[in-house]
Amino acid sequence: MNLEEKAREQLTQTRQQDEHLQENLVERATEEFSQAIGSVEEEARERLAKTRQEADHHQANLVERAAEEVGLGTSNTDN
Repeated sequence: MNLEEKAREQLTQTRQQDEHLQENLVERATEEFSQAIGSVEEEARERLAKTRQEADHHQANLVERAAEEVGLGTSNTDN
């Protein structure tokens, strides 16, 4: 094998190694991205649940206040 053939073989091996490294990098980046998306989705679900609970609480308070005002208004007209 002459020097030129050795150089070509080395170049081919180097390119294959580069491709393999790039594939690994893409796989790792994809995995990390998927994990990050999963974390964001979980946090979003938790915040949505908390917001819904707070909205339900506020709505219950509004209904209670409205009922009290109607009740007070009715008893004022009865007097």
